Order: sequence, then structure tokens, then C-alpha cells
Amino acid sequence: MPSHFTSLEPWMPPVLLASTCGVQWACERLLKVPSTGFRSPLITGLGLCLLLRTDALWVPPLAATIAIGAKYLVRVRGKHVFNPGMLGLTSCILLTGHAWCSPSQWGEGMAMLAWFAVLGLAVVSRSFRTDVSLAFLGSWVVLKL
Repeated sequence: MPSHFTSLEPWMPPVLLASTCGVQWACERLLKVPSTGFRSPLITGLGLCLLLRTDALWVPPLAATIAIGAKYLVRVRGKHVFNPGMLGLTSCILLTGHAWCSPSQWGEGMAMLAWFAVLGLAVVSRSFRTDVSLAFLGSWVVLKL
């Protein structure tokens, strides 16, 4: 795969992070809800930086708007339903024709896979969300088989 399809353009992280934070700020002001800070939009923006690839400057702000906007518009019992970053990524891939995902940007070796698995499980165990991660991993393995 050519490096153009997997490399992160230098303009994307600042555009994504500014967009996610800007949309969060705008949603809080328009909907007159108390500020929740900027940790969530920064996490969403960083997730989009990791996976979203595009050749169009307008796609990252669109992904940010869909991701953060859905947190405020699509709610069940007061909580957002979708993973915001993945909703923004998937929507842009399906709707624009100018977005793609770069899942193997760090390589596909077993050592790297093991390293990410160990570090990932350490993080989710500290946040008491191991059940969700293991359910996802188990479902993924079953679907691959």
C-alpha cells in the first residue's frame, strides 16, 4: 500500500483536535448544558487522528461534527449511544468517498500485537472496563473464524 494511504498528513491532528473541541464548545453553548471539559473531545480527536485518513481538508471537521454532535443528539437515558470517534470515522468512510481507515499503520507483527494487547488490557483493567474489551475481542475472534 502506498505511504500516501497510510501516513498521517501533518495538518490533520491540529484540524481534528480543534474541530472536536470547537464542536463540543458549540454544542454546550447551543444546547445550554453545563461544560463537561475537553477531555472527551480530545480523546475522540486523538482516536480519529489514529485511524482517519483523507485527502480532503473538509473531511476531518465533518468527522468531528458527526462524532461530537451525536453525543448530544443521539442519547438514551441521558447517555450517548455510539462510540463518537468510530461513528464519525464510519460515517465519513461511507458518505464522502474521501476517507479511509488505516488500521495497520504500526505493522502487523505478532510482537506488536502482543505489546498492544498487554498495554490495552492494562489500561482497561485500570478503568474497570475489561468486560467490554474482552467481549469485543471474543466476538471479533468468533467472527474471524
